Amino acid sequence: QRQMCIRDSLGLRLAALSPEIPIHVSVQDDQEYGMYSRSSRYRWFSRLTRRPFRKLLQCARSIDVTSHGMSDYYNRILGINSTVIHPIIERFPVKFETKDSNTQPPLCGLRIGHIGTIYNARELGIFLQAVQLAGRQLHRSASVHFVGLAHKYREIVQKSGIEFTFNWSLPEEDAIEKLSHCDAMYAMYPFDSTSRVFRSTSLPTKPVSYTHLRAHET
Repeated sequence: QRQMCIRDSLGLRLAALSPEIPIHVSVQDDQEYGMYSRSSRYRWFSRLTRRPFRKLLQCARSIDVTSHGMSDYYNRILGINSTVIHPIIERFPVKFETKDSNTQPPLCGLRIGHIGTIYNARELGIFLQAVQLAGRQLHRSASVHFVGLAHKYREIVQKSGIEFTFNWSLPEEDAIEKLSHCDAMYAMYPFDSTSRVFRSTSLPTKPVSYTHLRAHET
């Protein structure tokens, strides 16, 4: 958050001192609603950052964003155009690796991977119930592997009775390797009212990384 404030200040200062210099802004998440409004610690920054951030976008010579929803949002509220940077998979299709069927272990369980932020305890409970239900319907023992699981949520997972493993922090390559053995992946989105803009403009965590997960034959 601090880096975003510094970026806005420097960008606006540069635009004021040298208007002829072309400024490019790359937006990963909407600053007001995608970052500050969802933060319990920095929520009060939301209104304070709105004006300088939007002014910086209006001063910029070019802007890139992560989704068409975000591009449409800024065009609607500010009347500016931006370029959508698509995930690599749309330009360079990834060939999934599959192991020889003779070396594949028998399907005796349903392993679900979860990566990224957990936004809501209630929705985490619903996700765990869905995994358990899927396991019963498929007659397979269900388990969840979390990459990143805040301590306050571990009790919820433990009380659910579902089998789980987790890694607090992993380098991206190691995380991909672990999650490549899962049958399915899930990245939570927040569904509270303050996250409406975030849901419509942002993409799931590390969408490019997901394309490298190995596919499993069923």
